[in-house]
Amino acid sequence: MKGIQKTKRSMMLSASDAALMEAGQGSLDKASRELAEEVKELIDERNDVEKASKDREEVKEEQSDEAEGKEQARLQEKMYNFSESQ
Repeated sequence: MKGIQKTKRSMMLSASDAALMEAGQGSLDKASRELAEEVKELIDERNDVEKASKDREEVKEEQSDEAEGKEQARLQEKMYNFSESQ
């Protein structure tokens, strides 16, 4: 009888351990998914920041090119006006 009770107790403890491990694994899987999602969001956010920064640099370059073109046009107009007055 003691042997049966001991076996029964051992089986119950094993089942209990298995249930706890399964619950723990489920928690780890959930935490891993959440962490992976958070990392993905941070990478996307970083990429957007880099893209926005790159876009700003491109706009500055375009504005600089436009300003340089206007300055050249103004100088050419001055030279033309000067040559016409001579």
